[in-house]
Amino acid sequence: MNDLKNHRWHRNCSKATKKERLDPSFGEIWKYILRGRAYEFMRKRPILIVDDEPEIRRILAEGLSRNGYSVHSADNAENALKMFERQPFELVITDIRLPDKSGLHLLEWIKTKSVLTPVIMMTGYGSVQNAVESMKKGAYDYILKPFSLKVLEGTIEKAMHGSQAQMEEALVPKESSSFPPIITQNEKMKEIMGLCQKVAASKATVLIQGESGTGKEIFAKYIHASSLRGQGPFVAVNCASLPETLLESELFGHEKGAFTGAIGRKIGKFELAHGGTILLDEISEMNTFLQAKILRVLQENEVDRIGGNRPVPVDMRVIATTNRDIEACVEKGEFREDLFYRLNVISLKLPALRERPEDIELLANHFIKKFAAHGWLTPNWPVEYGGLGTSAAVAFAIREEMAYVGTPLVFVAAHMAGPTIMHFGSQEMKDK
Repeated sequence: MNDLKNHRWHRNCSKATKKERLDPSFGEIWKYILRGRAYEFMRKRPILIVDDEPEIRRILAEGLSRNGYSVHSADNAENALKMFERQPFELVITDIRLPDKSGLHLLEWIKTKSVLTPVIMMTGYGSVQNAVESMKKGAYDYILKPFSLKVLEGTIEKAMHGSQAQMEEALVPKESSSFPPIITQNEKMKEIMGLCQKVAASKATVLIQGESGTGKEIFAKYIHASSLRGQGPFVAVNCASLPETLLESELFGHEKGAFTGAIGRKIGKFELAHGGTILLDEISEMNTFLQAKILRVLQENEVDRIGGNRPVPVDMRVIATTNRDIEACVEKGEFREDLFYRLNVISLKLPALRERPEDIELLANHFIKKFAAHGWLTPNWPVEYGGLGTSAAVAFAIREEMAYVGTPLVFVAAHMAGPTIMHFGSQEMKDK
């Protein structure tokens, strides 16, 4: 402490007037001195901001400097590369669109020099596809413009304190008996699975599109299980199955007395998903009023309970699914365009089973074995028959499970050569 008192910072602080202490440049030093952390101030963590707009660089630099970061800025990729070569940065924030080179080019270069340096991409509405590409190339996360400084600070905090070893481990899908496996030998499906693994470590929102039964929820669970949030809750909400008034209460929760029948506080699904993932299934069925509230959650990372006095901070990943042409819904005014762009950062479009016939036999055999293991039915087909070989009765018995693949198995079976002899394990199954 004596050394600290002899430090010129302490002498300056002790002589400083109240006005001087409130000065942003001097106040930061004063804050650290009062907390006995002068030497921590000397070790402020360096961050590089790359954007061609001076106003954005200025606002971000001022805001982040107040949080103790040493902020440096560059107006293009070439200057950023020179700065990165001169000194190491613990984190880089860059716009995707730069005047000389793409932010993706800058990202690739940084990763070749320092694979452990997290890079946060900033992107506008017109470059959603580039945001997806940046996640493939190793970006830690993206932030969609416009954004609040609080959202950026939260992302930086996680990036700074995130363990690279944990991140790499999270990219390997975890086996979980509660999450059904993705069974496929289709190249398109394998490509989608690979993308899921690459983006799982980030908090990027994901929009999964596909016909009913193509496996949208299965992929949502796959992303969750492969992420750092895999040990957290996975909360699924079917937006099409609940009345509008009930859906709002389910999602956001309510306080006691908020409306007739609200006899106690109810925690909403967003809060229940804190630390994990929330799946908004069939989000295109949601009305525009609730869409606006969802947009606020994505922008501010907080929810407002019905009848509540203050917002509740939440930290969860949002995955949305739809079986409709959501872009057509946007054009018709049925779905908010700003919400669409917030959700459509990582876009997955799942092919129907009829587009991947090589998976039919694989899936049918999987479900037959699964039900046989439960004692519900025992398949007994000729040794020489290697085809799908299932019967309409089996298709009916496992129709709920086969909803996942999006094709009525009854019709599949009708086109396969030769029926399979099935022995049902219970009178109940026989009656069905």
